[in-house]
Amino acid sequence: VKLNSYDCDLDLRLSKCGLEARDMVEGGFSLCWAGVRATAGVCEGRCWFSMQVGHALKDPRQSSELLEHIDHQCRIGVSTADVLPRCLGEVDKSFAFNSTGHVVTCAHRQDKP
Repeated sequence: VKLNSYDCDLDLRLSKCGLEARDMVEGGFSLCWAGVRATAGVCEGRCWFSMQVGHALKDPRQSSELLEHIDHQCRIGVSTADVLPRCLGEVDKSFAFNSTGHVVTCAHRQDKP
């Protein structure tokens, strides 16, 4: 199972091996969500997935005052095939964990478990 280059947002770069993704911060897209799906899905039963954040990417063109008011996050989760990858946790057919430890679904953040 790899990251699917045919089912990802255009402002996301995938590695040739398909196991790494990088936002196009250098291209001015640092305030946009970017998402990607895996090459395989699950119809029933249990699944396991993981993500590792290598390092935070910085956009040198943004002022420090602007960055103080922005909540940068990563999300990992599941959705149905008709949900856009960048909408993970924002609509009713998706469920995500964000990098602050909260559960997000239907655009509502639940308290930490």
